[in-house]
Amino acid sequence: MNTRLKPYIQIVEFLGKVLGKNFEIILHDLENLDGSIIASANSTRKIGDSFWGPISSISDRISNNQLDFEQDYIINYDGFSKAGKPVKFSTFFIKDENNKTIGLLGINADYSDLEIIKEKVDSLLNFDMMGKSENKDLDSIEIIASNIIDNTINEFKDKNPEMSLDRKLKLIEDFNRKGVFLVKGTVQKIAKLLDISEPSIYRYLSKIKDTSE
Repeated sequence: MNTRLKPYIQIVEFLGKVLGKNFEIILHDLENLDGSIIASANSTRKIGDSFWGPISSISDRISNNQLDFEQDYIINYDGFSKAGKPVKFSTFFIKDENNKTIGLLGINADYSDLEIIKEKVDSLLNFDMMGKSENKDLDSIEIIASNIIDNTINEFKDKNPEMSLDRKLKLIEDFNRKGVFLVKGTVQKIAKLLDISEPSIYRYLSKIKDTSE
């Protein structure tokens, strides 16, 4: 673990208690994306878990090793949790003396309880604004997932012009690790780009799940 991130560990616990159970607090060490989580609160994700899970514009950039964030933080951007729920993300970029991002302090707000209440109120008042808002969020996350798929496959093809079945399966495993399959329509897109059947992808995902258990 990068020792410069140690002072933030106690902050994670503090924010978790102050904000409550609907706010997941995560501290990432970007030196090791496969075991990046060094502290968490109000989360099913534990210390030593990988960076991959929730999908957002930030995770898309980091997956492509783009760590030169000019901002000190970004608040209230849309994404999806590992469980597939719409989430509002806020991220504080922890930087070294060379202004390189070495860690992330993330606050992921799950407003699903409030959305259920709002949906019931809207229904009583005969409004349909909730549906419009959800469609907009889904459109944005589908675009992010599509970009992750295109970038990953193009990069892989550049390094491996001949796409053998084993290499295709490694790509599917990578997409699963990044949470891409949580987004609707991604199985069909990946099946088409890799020239394999959708049932083959589902069978391999099932095999991955059984192995992890």
